[in-house]
Amino acid sequence: MWISSKKEFRFLAVNQAAINKYGYSREEFLKMTIMDIRSASEIERLNNYFQKVSADTPDDFIWKHQTKSGKEFFVRISVMETVFEGTASRFASSTDVDEIIKTQQANAELNTQLIAYKNRLENILSSVSDIIWSCEIDSFKINYINDACTSVYGYTPDEFLTNSDLWFSTIIDEDKAIIGENYKRLLKEGHSESEYRIRHKDGSIRVIYDRNVLVRNQEGLPDSINGVSSDITKAKELQEKIIKDEKNMHALINNTEDLIWLVNKDMQLVVGNDPYLKRIEKITGQKPKQGDYVVYKEKDYALWNRFKVHFDRALAGEKAHFEDSTNFPNEGERIIEINLTPVTDQKGEVTDISCFVRNITDRHLNSRKIKLQNDSLNEIAWLQSHTVRAPLANIIGLVQLINHDDLNDQNNQKILKFLEEESFKLDEIIHKIVQKTKQVPGVSLQKKPTSEL
Repeated sequence: MWISSKKEFRFLAVNQAAINKYGYSREEFLKMTIMDIRSASEIERLNNYFQKVSADTPDDFIWKHQTKSGKEFFVRISVMETVFEGTASRFASSTDVDEIIKTQQANAELNTQLIAYKNRLENILSSVSDIIWSCEIDSFKINYINDACTSVYGYTPDEFLTNSDLWFSTIIDEDKAIIGENYKRLLKEGHSESEYRIRHKDGSIRVIYDRNVLVRNQEGLPDSINGVSSDITKAKELQEKIIKDEKNMHALINNTEDLIWLVNKDMQLVVGNDPYLKRIEKITGQKPKQGDYVVYKEKDYALWNRFKVHFDRALAGEKAHFEDSTNFPNEGERIIEINLTPVTDQKGEVTDISCFVRNITDRHLNSRKIKLQNDSLNEIAWLQSHTVRAPLANIIGLVQLINHDDLNDQNNQKILKFLEEESFKLDEIIHKIVQKTKQVPGVSLQKKPTSEL
């Protein structure tokens, strides 16, 4: 306790409890004012108080005081006006409430944090697409369910909370037995997972995936069930589509004679189609498996080196195409066409190389035949356009020189001799053309019947 002057706020008297609490001696107190036991922020507050104080102002306030060492603490001050040794004064009683106030502040802060946490949790649970729920173990009465139930089931949280039979009534009759088995497993193991179908409020069918956890009370008895339910309808449809597409893809890549396989960046097999697997097994005598090298440097360095050049191009992100020859058992030399295509991930980085090999031996043979045909036909055309022209022109010229008015003209005999010589030349050339034509691949000369000649 202390007494201070009303006008100057100077301490006029203090008791021993104040001396012990604040750390000042009695002499030090009597040289101080009530402002000296407060921090700067509290002095401003105290001045504002005295400016507004009136007869109706309560005299019981919580203030923050400061000891001689600088330690701050909360006190409850009760003030009563009095006269001390002829001076208008105030008698103050100070109670240390520091621990109480700090506990209240800590509780208030904790309560604020709990409210904020609860709000954040509610916001999170309301924003997730999965249904978060909790129900009683016996009656299955829903105690909590988030807003996601509206989009999955078509019913609001209030509808679930007020109707304990609603959830079970949405389950397709054929799948209700799944719920019974799931409940038994939950009681036995403490957790369970199940997949079942429900009928949405709009009549559509949805597929639900449930994950449940059994909650026990302090006595260890089953108390409630907490769960997370996910609408996996689209995922199931996508899964079925992927399985169907995969089957179609397998049928497509296996229903061919072309060899198709995938290798990693180390030239190790990832997967191959049936023709590839059978071909490699036929060559090596062993069925290829994942991780096998598709080309062994030690066994065939020349082939490995040729393949590596184009493989490195594909690793750099470039499509590589080349042709090569190889010997197949019991088949002899074959010409093959090889295509290497880089396979990239979402970042655009090459992860694997897709390989496609086709036997193009027949195509090469046909190309050679066509080339031979073209060469022969070009030669025949040249013979027809150049070699035939000379004797034919001579024959035409000699015919024009014949004296038709006097067939006994001596020059006619000479001309006929020249005609005979040129005719033999022409016949020889035609014979060469016929022989050359017979040599053209794919061309046959059939002798016409005499009636057509």
